[in-house]
Amino acid sequence: MDKQNGNNDVGHFIADIQNTLNKNGFPEKKVALPLEKMYEVAHKKGINFNKVLNFLESKGVWHTKTAEKIIFSSNASEVNAEELPTGEVHLQEEQKTNSDTFDFSMFAGMDLNQLMKSATEMMKNMTPEQMKLIKDKMGSFSHSN
Repeated sequence: MDKQNGNNDVGHFIADIQNTLNKNGFPEKKVALPLEKMYEVAHKKGINFNKVLNFLESKGVWHTKTAEKIIFSSNASEVNAEELPTGEVHLQEEQKTNSDTFDFSMFAGMDLNQLMKSATEMMKNMTPEQMKLIKDKMGSFSHSN
């Protein structure tokens, strides 16, 4: 992907997020989107979702993350991880995901070095809650044959 197309992808991704927020009552309401799915969509497009969030904050779109949702608000002081938003929304049906499932197809055909690099990059974008969830799930796997 060349730099120009990458910038277009980021711009379109940001515009899609802003359109989704506006359609669901933002800025008057807080709006929640599925956290894991947002990171997955960004990753598939080669976009660093944390940088997108930083850009949105610079435009007055604040957020907080829970284990399963990212909550957007127009007021930084209103963003509270304990509080569920009044304008909660989900992406279209084909984008919904169960937190217990993961699409491993993105790793198909990767050698071990590529797999480790990809996993490391994904971990950089995870919240502490997501990292804890993964560690808890890995700890629950049986080590027996």
